[in-house]
Amino acid sequence: RFLWLTALARLCASEPCTIRDLDCAVLQLTEETCSTCVTLEDFVSNEEYAYVLFYSSLGKLNRDLYDKFERTAQEWKWSRISFGRIDVNRDRKMAEKFHDPTMVPTNMIFVRGEAVPVLIEDLDVLKKKYEAQPPGQRWWLTKYMGNDKKGTNLHYSIPMKAGKVKKFVKRNPAAVIGYFADESSKQYQEYHRVLWNIAFSGTNTSAAAGTVTGVKDEHVTVFRDGAPVENVSAMDFEALRALVQEVFPKEVALKEDL
Repeated sequence: RFLWLTALARLCASEPCTIRDLDCAVLQLTEETCSTCVTLEDFVSNEEYAYVLFYSSLGKLNRDLYDKFERTAQEWKWSRISFGRIDVNRDRKMAEKFHDPTMVPTNMIFVRGEAVPVLIEDLDVLKKKYEAQPPGQRWWLTKYMGNDKKGTNLHYSIPMKAGKVKKFVKRNPAAVIGYFADESSKQYQEYHRVLWNIAFSGTNTSAAAGTVTGVKDEHVTVFRDGAPVENVSAMDFEALRALVQEVFPKEVALKEDL
């Protein structure tokens, strides 16, 4: 019962979130007037890759998908995808412009302001095979937003298999590779947060970044001219930040409040 009440409280939360921080990965989209309020129209037109949950604060199915959407956003909040949600009861007129508000919960994908049509059979795979869990939503987003099978355009650090690292670092004079257990790892999140911050600082660099998941020994390695030159444990956040910043030659002011 406690978990149910917690989920309901999160569904009914009225404070819009407009900052990517450790506690908030999804923007609340609303027509309400405030300094941080964002409309659905502005969100999908301003974000290159947008993923939106249409939901109601009522019903078990809404609570279930809300939670899975939130967990997906938390895992990929430092990606190039922006996550938003709209309460169809509170902002019904705004929701109606994009989707039938009686058909919730529903996720919609937008690329460069346009809604992306999806195949019914893929929707069935998401529901039946993955039960809309984060791995399924990551597969779904990669398929419909990605330029390739790995969706390299959706990340600041390119996802890759361990066997592809050698070729990748030889192709890039300076490279940093993060090795992690999975996308929910705290170290994975910290690594991608640093890269996201560097990208938004306007840094221009020839360095490249990659990510390998499915390993037990989480660490980050710097490569120069194809050879490893330095290693740090992914558990050491300060060393991790310093190491990643070193690979990117321009000066970068990392936001300590993120």
